[in-house]
Amino acid sequence: MYAKCGYFNIAKQIFDQMEEHDVVSWTAFIGALLQAENYKEALAVFNRLECEGIKPNHVTIVYALDACANLKDLENGKHIHDRISKAGLLENVYVCNALINMYGKCGCLKEVREVFSTMSQRSVASWNTLLTFYAQNGLIDEAFYLFEQIPQKNVISWNNLISAMIHTGCVDKAFDCYERMKDEGINPNSSTFVLVVDGCAMMKDLEHGLQIHKDIVCVGNEYSDILCNALANMYVKCGQLEVARFVFDNIPNRNLISWSTMIAAYVQNRQERQALDLFWNMLQHEVIPDELTFTYLLAACASLAILEEGYRIHAFLIRYDLESCISVGNSLLNMYSKCGTMSSLKAVFSKMQYRDLISWTSIITACAQCGDNEAALRLFSEMQSEGIKPDELTYVGVIAACGHSGHIDDVRGYVSALWEEERGLLFKSDHYVCMVDLLGRAGHLEEAEELLNIMPDDRCHLAWLSFLSSCRNHGDLKRGIVAALSCLRLDPTNDTPLPLLRNLLSVSMKQSQQFDFMKLQNLCCKEKIDDLVKQLEIVYDKL
Repeated sequence: MYAKCGYFNIAKQIFDQMEEHDVVSWTAFIGALLQAENYKEALAVFNRLECEGIKPNHVTIVYALDACANLKDLENGKHIHDRISKAGLLENVYVCNALINMYGKCGCLKEVREVFSTMSQRSVASWNTLLTFYAQNGLIDEAFYLFEQIPQKNVISWNNLISAMIHTGCVDKAFDCYERMKDEGINPNSSTFVLVVDGCAMMKDLEHGLQIHKDIVCVGNEYSDILCNALANMYVKCGQLEVARFVFDNIPNRNLISWSTMIAAYVQNRQERQALDLFWNMLQHEVIPDELTFTYLLAACASLAILEEGYRIHAFLIRYDLESCISVGNSLLNMYSKCGTMSSLKAVFSKMQYRDLISWTSIITACAQCGDNEAALRLFSEMQSEGIKPDELTYVGVIAACGHSGHIDDVRGYVSALWEEERGLLFKSDHYVCMVDLLGRAGHLEEAEELLNIMPDDRCHLAWLSFLSSCRNHGDLKRGIVAALSCLRLDPTNDTPLPLLRNLLSVSMKQSQQFDFMKLQNLCCKEKIDDLVKQLEIVYDKL
């Protein structure tokens, strides 16, 4: 009793005070430790039993092998196997099943097959144990071949085969097995339903999901928490958020997985307010969130830029001692960055015990966005000194910081670094936009245009728009027309370039009377874009 409740010292004292210890008392003590998941202590007691000259029985051996299996302790497992062979216990089917399980948990395919092949008699559990190993290791062909040889298939056998199919991505075959199982008169249990419902979630197969949910209702299967969570997750993955919420609301004992599934679903479907409301409801039910749940909640606060609730959630993180988790820390950085609270962001960053690339990129980008360019460049240098290699997103922040602080030559250096093949980095649209913007604002319009002309096929409308703005600021009509035409051709429905073009034409009208700029200005409206493009092409050819 004491061991099962976690009071190992008391249990050990009582055991040690016993006047006599026989194999039954030793075995009972080991079994209690095993049930309490204290596998190391269970194995230690087993070794002590042997040292005191007590001969273990087959139950003791099974317990010891189970401890090795859970610890993945192959060395001790093989030692026990040797003792079993010498003691002549390999004829015992329970011992052999435990051996198969132990070798399976340790990933020893050869030994699993050897033990199974030498068994003089096999129970259904023997077949199922080997089938479980095949399923967990994705050995689909072996699993199917073995399954067909099982003399008396039970629901566990079918579940193991279905599990093998799903874990290897053969979900359609898993559905076929499920239907065949029913046709052969084997009633699915809760584990069966969880497996096939998870398969529906993987495939986003609502049609099969609805049919299986109907089967659950018809069979009258008890709705376990695990099954309810699986159903809610399936409906979420299939885009049926309201149905998922209905299932969630009817779960009798909602656990952390239940709450986290729905919170994540709301955030992923841009319903952040519902996610946050559900969180406060979750706390009223005295369910403590984990790190993953908090990352979704902080993402919701970031998306809505709700600083007050962000502070409250941060307070909960401190209370539950989760602030030091790197994923949570990164989520806090993102939230404070989106809310524009640099003091809090820097405080979180300074307290982080471990920082990865995401951490550094977040604070560098945030500093660049708020104009603290020198801090961004200093942090970039610190990041490199700590051996963290920048990625494409890091360079976006660094390039922006360099440009804003007037370090154009440094920008060119970073761009060269991005082109280096050994870095394995790609020059992406964000980098083009950033570079074009910086070069344009600095008056390097020719260089900015050259960069635009080597952009990939999926050229970015935003980069050309930025270039048009720079041409307007520097009064470059010819390049401005090129930029305007590029914008209008890339996205004719977007009228954002028109005010910029109108301003550029207004400036040009004061400098030259060569063209009818007033006419061009009158064409700068959404309804006349086709005519505007034709006139701009004519003007460009004459420049």
